[in-house]
Amino acid sequence: GTESDEVGRLIHEMLNKFRSQDLPEEKWLGKNLGLSRRVENGSTMAVALSSVRSAISQFRSMEKSLPLCEYLSGKAPAPIDLYANINRGLFATDRAPDDFAKAAYKAVSRGFKVIKCAPFDEVTLPNPHNINGVIKGGLDRLTAVRESVGADVEILVDCHGRFEESSSKIVASLIQPIGIGWFEEPLDPINYPEGLARIANEIGIPLAGGESGYGEEFFDSLAQLGSVQTIMPDIKYCGGVQEA
Repeated sequence: GTESDEVGRLIHEMLNKFRSQDLPEEKWLGKNLGLSRRVENGSTMAVALSSVRSAISQFRSMEKSLPLCEYLSGKAPAPIDLYANINRGLFATDRAPDDFAKAAYKAVSRGFKVIKCAPFDEVTLPNPHNINGVIKGGLDRLTAVRESVGADVEILVDCHGRFEESSSKIVASLIQPIGIGWFEEPLDPINYPEGLARIANEIGIPLAGGESGYGEEFFDSLAQLGSVQTIMPDIKYCGGVQEA
């Protein structure tokens, strides 16, 4: 799409500036390009910078004949736990509770112990006064997933910033009995970090988020405010693998 084209143009422009000189250290790329200290979260510039910064890290690791993971951490790779995002495998037409249940069961049968889904399709901003009516479909999907996978599998809920502060608290109280591992971005953490912090203080489910944020300063602010208990840097946006 047009955003991908713009990211490609920005990357090409960045690389051309260093065609006849040594690559800078990845963390100083923005400064060397003459960019301001703050890069807009989730922007095409954040994506382009993250891409080039990751490429520089990869290049430096190759210079030292090290796998990227050892270059970054100084340690050999170790096993890490993964979750299955079943939302990615469900088409727009496969959104009934039974579809969610089948996708979750399939993931568990392949060895996953943690399942993530985004069940609240019907919710849009601004939220209606009667939020209980529009969240019923999402609650039915979550209940079906829990019944499908049993009590020992962790379920994570992604909201994609679909809720408001008051409705977030209502939803949290209704999904908590289902047994939810985290409540991801009921509000957009870029625009409403203080609101998330207030929610975090009033509900019994850990909050997660920050996928579209750029730079250490952004993630530090989420931690300082207590907006989320799990910070989620995405190397596509956050500034690359070394920033993460």
